[in-house]
Amino acid sequence: MCDYNPIFLSGVHMCNTMGSSSEWSVFHFMCRVLEATRGLCLPLPPGYNTMLSVLGVRCLPHHSFLQYVDHGLLQLTETLVTRLMTGTYTHSYTHSLTHSL
Repeated sequence: MCDYNPIFLSGVHMCNTMGSSSEWSVFHFMCRVLEATRGLCLPLPPGYNTMLSVLGVRCLPHHSFLQYVDHGLLQLTETLVTRLMTGTYTHSYTHSLTHSL
């Protein structure tokens, strides 16, 4: 199953700044939705895990993002890893995160 939906990801960019308070709120809301859907064994829409991971990269500190991945809350989808590895995002945060992955 493809976890990429270009419409769902439009407007979300991994850039040189940390996420805004609005993105932080959306990230936490999406985490709660993820927990609820897992508890009820419901499916998520295509691209949900990628969108949540992109917001995680933008909103969480480096070590927290890696802990979320280790505990299975965030998934390293092909789309996310491709976006990180392309080298177009040269901020020191994404650069050090890329090497940690």
